[in-house]
Amino acid sequence: MGTKRVLIADTDPFMARAFAQELTQQGFDCRISNDSVQVKEIIEFWRPHFVFIDLLLPPTYALSVLRFVNSKPLSLKPKVFVMSKQSLPKEIEAMKRAGAEHYIIKPIRMRRILPLLTGTPNEETSKPHVSRKQVQELQILQLFLKQATVEMSLSTNLFNLMRMIGLRVGALRCSLTRFENDTVGEVMASNDDEAISGRKIDLANYPELVLVARSAQPLIIGNIRDADFLKTARRHLERANFETLAIFPVFVRGTLYGTLSLRLSQQTREEILYISQFGQVCAQIISLSLSARIPTLAKRDSLRVG
Repeated sequence: MGTKRVLIADTDPFMARAFAQELTQQGFDCRISNDSVQVKEIIEFWRPHFVFIDLLLPPTYALSVLRFVNSKPLSLKPKVFVMSKQSLPKEIEAMKRAGAEHYIIKPIRMRRILPLLTGTPNEETSKPHVSRKQVQELQILQLFLKQATVEMSLSTNLFNLMRMIGLRVGALRCSLTRFENDTVGEVMASNDDEAISGRKIDLANYPELVLVARSAQPLIIGNIRDADFLKTARRHLERANFETLAIFPVFVRGTLYGTLSLRLSQQTREEILYISQFGQVCAQIISLSLSARIPTLAKRDSLRVG
């Protein structure tokens, strides 16, 4: 098909030369002009495939060039791209109505330009469409962050966060447990009972919390009855009304504070994947809330549980 010809018409000679050099390295044949009248002559006799022209290129501006291209019986009608530092909706719409292929906001970025000339997918336009669900997720996280930083008592703040998290993922129980020491934990908040705050628990009866304390990593169990390490709590699990368990470590200023636990009905693989990501974000939000409210925290290099 031969080398594609590109005309660059701009009042900034440095930008025009740099732009032309970049395109030349990509295999295009380039010419430069800083006069809209001369641009019309080059279009007619040099027959460029593409024209990049500044919106206000004197003396007659880009609009006159677009009208020339549309009205003149040219043997090769170029695709015209209007460039400007301004991003005015009325101006953009006017240029497109006049026949501009694209309206490009300066400064020029080659990763956006090359796809327009080669027909390859444009990085900017080939990104996945942001769905309403994704927007809702961001709105929900914004609400969580707002709750985490609102002025209220720590117990009320944590209880509200547990309710919000539990409601979002449909958890039968969503709770935050603080590791008081190697053997004792304290329930700081639970979505199903505000009065449970402050209750002490024996960590020996919660091997899942012990495992997370040792590893400082999230733990997701699709079905608790299939987890061998929970055999010590088998009697307790026989009465459990949940199947999926998700536990996330919570840190305060780099020190392990405790865990965020989610007890759920049986979840699909896709749901578990979502919960694993969502839970980690929530654990970070809880960490922010705790860090803002706890002035000091006893430093422990590691929690020697078990």
